[in-house]
Amino acid sequence: MFRRNKPPNITHVHHQQPQIMPVVQTVHEHRAPTDASAKLILDLEKEAEKRIVNTYRIQNCAVDCVVIVETATHMDVRIWKARAKIAGYDVVAKVEVDFMSKPDVAVISKQLSHALAVEIARVIIHQPMLETMTQRNLQTQYDGS
Repeated sequence: MFRRNKPPNITHVHHQQPQIMPVVQTVHEHRAPTDASAKLILDLEKEAEKRIVNTYRIQNCAVDCVVIVETATHMDVRIWKARAKIAGYDVVAKVEVDFMSKPDVAVISKQLSHALAVEIARVIIHQPMLETMTQRNLQTQYDGS
């Protein structure tokens, strides 16, 4: 029933050979601009300057605004861009005008003013209002939570 001769304690140790695993590493090389790329940037800037037809500066105590008129890639359209600095915010609006229809300056001014007003409302009023409402979690009042 009982064995008098116990088998000895045997421990098996398995040694694994080291495995070589390939490692993929992406290296980003940051180079200084070459002469060709610097020349390309200068050429693009010169082409953009050639498209500018006229520039107007509008200043009063509340607004500092610059209006730029430039030709589009198709010559019968002029792009009127207004960039205004209001209350520390930089606001940009643009209007495309068919130049062949000989538009009235008052109409263009009204269109550009409207586009600028929409952007001012979006940048200066809507964004801070949305952030405030989100911070104060005002949505829960309407969800029934």
